[in-house]
Amino acid sequence: MELRRVALRSIRTLGCGMLLGILALPCPHPAVAQSDQSFAACNNNDDTFSDDVVIKGCTALIQSGALTQHNLVLAFVNRGLAYYGKGDDDRAIADYNEAIRLEPTYAIAFNDRGLAYADKGDDDHAIADYSEAIRLNSSDARAFHNRGLAYADKGDDDHAITDFNEAIRLNPSNALAFSDRGLAYHHKGDDDRAIADLNEAIRLKPTYAIAFNNRGLVYYHKGDYDRAIADYGEAIRLNPRDALVFNNRGNVYSHKGDYDRAIADYNQAIRLNPTYTFALNNRGLAYHDKGDDDRAIADYNEALRLRPTFAGALNNRGWVYFDKGNYANASRDFARSVESAPTNSYVAIYAYLARARSGGEGTADLESSAGRLNHSDWPYPVVELFLGRRTSEAMLASAETANNRCEAEFYLGEWYLLRKDNAAALPALREAASTCPKSFDEYIGAKAELKRLGAS
Repeated sequence: MELRRVALRSIRTLGCGMLLGILALPCPHPAVAQSDQSFAACNNNDDTFSDDVVIKGCTALIQSGALTQHNLVLAFVNRGLAYYGKGDDDRAIADYNEAIRLEPTYAIAFNDRGLAYADKGDDDHAIADYSEAIRLNSSDARAFHNRGLAYADKGDDDHAITDFNEAIRLNPSNALAFSDRGLAYHHKGDDDRAIADLNEAIRLKPTYAIAFNNRGLVYYHKGDYDRAIADYGEAIRLNPRDALVFNNRGNVYSHKGDYDRAIADYNQAIRLNPTYTFALNNRGLAYHDKGDDDRAIADYNEALRLRPTFAGALNNRGWVYFDKGNYANASRDFARSVESAPTNSYVAIYAYLARARSGGEGTADLESSAGRLNHSDWPYPVVELFLGRRTSEAMLASAETANNRCEAEFYLGEWYLLRKDNAAALPALREAASTCPKSFDEYIGAKAELKRLGAS
């Protein structure tokens, strides 16, 4: 089992008034032409001014009392865009609320308020606002695109694809919509359509680094690692300051077993973003795979310091402690992991093993966990083995895939070790070590057990 995270990246487009050709940038809506500096700042044509300068200019206009009602609406919307750009979604929403109160039929204000709600993680409010923007202006491709993104965030890929289809029909040159539809197809498991959409996004916008990143992600999941690395390399060439892409390329190198290159990419991701907990976690995995457990633990410690509820880092640190034979620390980590991931069978199994190997009695806890696990999926038969409900032969027979079988051999070896039958454990552990992918924790665990038994 692997716990590797690959982040996805997409961009929401903002309503831009008359600037219909500009997408994916904070695009202010032009108020009346004036030479006054406040008008210039609030309009922010060509994205000349910082968000703070825009806010100051729009505030001066709003407080002047000299604007027509429509220009007052535009001033609130433009200030809302600036607050959104600063990450101050609550103030952005307050400004959009005022714009909508003054002009309830202004579709762009609904679209932009939807962006702020989406940024806050409130996809339901975002969808409601995008839907109202579409009702008011059914020809605005951006509102369909943004609603599609909100549906995608909720995991509703079918509705997302429907909205992306309409966004593309209305604006066939929108590279962002093709890229995001490609990700939705990828989530549905249709990687061929995903790649076709991402190819089109890149054809339309050859400098679109995010499309290269997303196509790299799809190639990675198809097992085409060389193409994935090539796409991530192009994304990095186009935008060498995106930590996410270095992290993603590091994941591919790690999967190929090229841990030095993987670590070099994770180092760069962390240099660009020192609080990037996924990169810290993934570098820890690479160090662990290399056998450098002390550095692995240091990375997991830092990831957990930055995000104490990070279940992946907690699990991974527990596995390292287990492989080092520090069963007490492993038991503490897995006990916390069971609380945060009560339906994960692997975590429940390792929590039991760590408790039992540290001299405790883990059967009651495993029995309690069993009721929350999926009984029809692998590795639940392993849970039944440890609870005495299934024979070792039946457990092995239930492993249908090659990866399941290699895992089954490892857990059979652990079962024999708990029964103090080291001689019977050795063949099972050797089989796991020879058949499990090297990135699997069961492979690393089997190697560690064989070394402790003096049979490595």
